[in-house]
Amino acid sequence: VGPDFCLLLIACVIKALFRLFPAWSCWPLVGVFLLFRLLRFVTADADLTALRAKIPPGHFSGKVVWITGASSGIGEQLARDLSNQ
Repeated sequence: VGPDFCLLLIACVIKALFRLFPAWSCWPLVGVFLLFRLLRFVTADADLTALRAKIPPGHFSGKVVWITGASSGIGEQLARDLSNQ
């Protein structure tokens, strides 16, 4: 079950609740939407465990490292750090 299906299911449930209780404002819907966006951000395509990884100096010594985006930003800094090892 993907996140888009979950959002559709939540929207249908909230729509049914608004039909049952028309006096409710739209704020619960906004809260659910923001919660869903937060969950998608947290579970995005990223390996958060890599942030805590401790790589010993010289680990990449004698190896070929392919860095995409090495001309600027984070990729450039990573290339500089690895070349200094």
